[in-house]
Amino acid sequence: MSSASKRRRLGLALLALSLSLVLALGALLRWAQFAGSSENGPSQLINLASDKSLGVNADLSGLDPAEIERSMAAMEDAGFRWLRQRFPWDAIEA
Repeated sequence: MSSASKRRRLGLALLALSLSLVLALGALLRWAQFAGSSENGPSQLINLASDKSLGVNADLSGLDPAEIERSMAAMEDAGFRWLRQRFPWDAIEA
């Protein structure tokens, strides 16, 4: 292997190492920013919901009150603790 070839391989290896170090430093700085290490207050991380119970999506809009009660009781018996219901915007906001 010629010395020029060795120098080129060494240069490429140093370039790859330099790029890796720059990327690692950037990742470390970004992590420190979100880890709450700033003096400006609490961490910028978003806390996860503390309620880890099961939920269900349902459309109860076409049911009469007795059917809604039965459906809600069945969902509760199945272990669901919350319900997400979609509403038309114009039914909520004039």
